[in-house]
Amino acid sequence: MTPCTEEAAHAQHSSRVPPETEPSPHAMIGRDAELRQLRGLLADAVGGRGGALLIHGTAGLGKSALLRTVGAEGAEGGFKVLSAAGVETELWLPFAALQLLLQPAADGIGKLPSPHRTALVDAFSATQTEPHIFRVALAVLELLADEADRQPLLLLVDDLQWIDSSSRDVLRFVARRTRDLPY
Repeated sequence: MTPCTEEAAHAQHSSRVPPETEPSPHAMIGRDAELRQLRGLLADAVGGRGGALLIHGTAGLGKSALLRTVGAEGAEGGFKVLSAAGVETELWLPFAALQLLLQPAADGIGKLPSPHRTALVDAFSATQTEPHIFRVALAVLELLADEADRQPLLLLVDDLQWIDSSSRDVLRFVARRTRDLPY
């Protein structure tokens, strides 16, 4: 990943109807190819194939607008949309972005097996020691898989350059594992 302006769009599987292929009320002028690719990720997720995509480029190109558009279309298509944006002042707070991203799914943490639940509780609480990143990543993967079993899931992360390194490492892990999982 390039540490400049980056966003990640990430879709997880479930068994819902794919988003419509007709023009959306969220259409963007001149971004047909990019929207087609993002909509393809949503359709793949509905078809049981998770995926991940990194969008990067200089400031002002419309990356955030693309994410907002696909997020709105995903929500209209039945996806649960989890989103977060990096903030420069939180760059040094471990798991800050991950905690923000997972807030809508936080109820599921209590339903996880004990080791996963403990890893996430430790990651999101103010303790003196940071939990092992691999344990947190596995717990997040389990939480997201549980969520995706109930409803298609779309993760949108904006301004990755301002995401804390712990959250970024977990998101990389989840993106790789999601892409490789045979749903």
